Amino acid sequence: MKTNLIYFYIYRIISRSYFHLPVLFVYFYIKDIPLLQIELLLAVYGFMLIISSKWNVLLGQRLKKKYVIALGEIIKAIGLVCFLFSSNILILIVGQILSGIGYSLAVGTDASLLRSLFSNEMSEQYKKVESSSNSFMFISFLLSGILGSIIFQWNAEYVFYFSIGANIIATLSIILITEKNIDEAPMNINQRINKDIHSQIVPENIFWKNYYALARGFSQAVFVGFLPYLFFITIKVNFYYFGMILSLFTITGFFSARFIIKLSKKIDKRKLAFGTVFMATLSIILFSFSENYFISIIAISLLGFSSGGVRPLTFSNLNTTEMSDNQRSLFFSSIEKLYGFWNVFLLIGGGILFYLTNFKNIMLLFAAIYVISSIFIFKKYEISPSGYATNKKMNSEVLK
Repeated sequence: MKTNLIYFYIYRIISRSYFHLPVLFVYFYIKDIPLLQIELLLAVYGFMLIISSKWNVLLGQRLKKKYVIALGEIIKAIGLVCFLFSSNILILIVGQILSGIGYSLAVGTDASLLRSLFSNEMSEQYKKVESSSNSFMFISFLLSGILGSIIFQWNAEYVFYFSIGANIIATLSIILITEKNIDEAPMNINQRINKDIHSQIVPENIFWKNYYALARGFSQAVFVGFLPYLFFITIKVNFYYFGMILSLFTITGFFSARFIIKLSKKIDKRKLAFGTVFMATLSIILFSFSENYFISIIAISLLGFSSGGVRPLTFSNLNTTEMSDNQRSLFFSSIEKLYGFWNVFLLIGGGILFYLTNFKNIMLLFAAIYVISSIFIFKKYEISPSGYATNKKMNSEVLK
């Protein structure tokens, strides 16, 4: 168990070393790609999360989860290679497609793999590892983002070489995990879904799925697709400080991920979830004051703090003990699929709005959509003091 956890920690830390991600928007921009096309390129990634959300389960019926994850890392690396050798928009689209597929194969499966390493009686230990590994992921994202910005000034292509190297190391570390043999016979994916409809999935999962997808969708879309525009084009931040400013998102996210599980034992889970929504909304509104350097720094710090707590808060409150490994992978993938929908909607919608209005109005519109959608989710799936959703709709909704 201890050796497996060491390899898993290495995997999560290295696999989140996205040296290229904070400067991806700028990379496309300096290649003279129009703003709408840049947002569409970024949206392709989220779109592939929707398309490929169940592929990890299909592969998981025939392969061990660690090999599915390793395949995802390799595909991510091939996608990054596409950015290195061509400025052709079609090749860049292929790169984003492969990157999205690779992420989709890995992200839902790594959470399922971690849960399978613990027995049902060890749920508290699992929550601690999930939370701590998430906080280390933020550190990895932070350091790689800062380093990536520095490397980008030296040579724009080198950030992709560093990210590809991280993919290779992540692949090796995940393969070294000792995993139990597959104990479920392969079956048609539709049969699997029909079987899952009758599985014992507690209603609270519906709330956490929607909360996670909405909160992550907004924070990641704003961070990747719009903040580089704000700091690089509008405010014109010196590139020496560009990575450090964007890293504030990760720094505050790290502290949030680190302590939110402890807070959840003292503060009502619903209040904590509402608090992250409130901070994210406030930060997006503050971004509308786009030419104020100081306010923008406060806003990105708030956005990171709200975003950092979303994943550990969600995954520590999901009840998957009654699910099989494949059911668990399918459920986790359905969460990422919904996140992908919000990501695509915001990036494409925001890209179109650049031609109709200004950055300030886009942020205000995003804030309004976020508030309305959050109110709908909190009202539809009300959480009791015990943490369980009171909405009684069919449990299979979580797998849509």
